[in-house]
Amino acid sequence: MSSFAVDALVQAPVWIVWLAGIVFAVVRWRRHSMVSLLTILALLVLAASTVIGAPAGRLLFGLLRTVRVRLPEALLVGFLRLGLALLRGLGWALLLVAVFGWRSEGRRVGA
Repeated sequence: MSSFAVDALVQAPVWIVWLAGIVFAVVRWRRHSMVSLLTILALLVLAASTVIGAPAGRLLFGLLRTVRVRLPEALLVGFLRLGLALLRGLGWALLLVAVFGWRSEGRRVGA
């Protein structure tokens, strides 16, 4: 079995949750359109960060080899990981805004 297939199998539960979240956001669109939009964007960004990780690494190493730039591999991997972490951070930030950002001051439960 290829490493891609193994990675996909390991990530399957996360993908199922993301897909369910997107479906749920689409179903609730009329009731909470901004929350749904932010949720869909967040989940798509998180999915994209998962999908582009390995190909981005191969592309980066290939590109640098082509232009004959010599940098330590650890530095390149660090930059790639930083970029993916920033992308995942954006996804989580969008999800947090979707969950908490739209709420207005109103009645408190139990008050």
